[in-house]
Amino acid sequence: MKIDLHLVDERREQAYVRAENYRRQVKSYYDAKVRSREFQVGDYVLRRREASQPTEGGKLALKYEGPYIVSAVVKPGTYKLKRPNGSNVPRTWNVHHLVKFYQ
Repeated sequence: MKIDLHLVDERREQAYVRAENYRRQVKSYYDAKVRSREFQVGDYVLRRREASQPTEGGKLALKYEGPYIVSAVVKPGTYKLKRPNGSNVPRTWNVHHLVKFYQ
């Protein structure tokens, strides 16, 4: 009986090591493909509509709205926006909801 318990613990340890190796490989694959985006104050950006108005327009709705101007960098990846007429956009926006606007 003790031998069987030892084998079970050994198999459990092997499975844990394999799972950890798999997690490490998936992370390195993801990290190799991800592109970081950073904006400076004064950059023009577009904002995803699904973040602000998720149900309006259905399938054929525009994906982005704007352009907006980055007015402040709250912390890396988080931005305050303002409209081109100078009025502020409520709340802060994450970089995942923004794309650069090229004029």
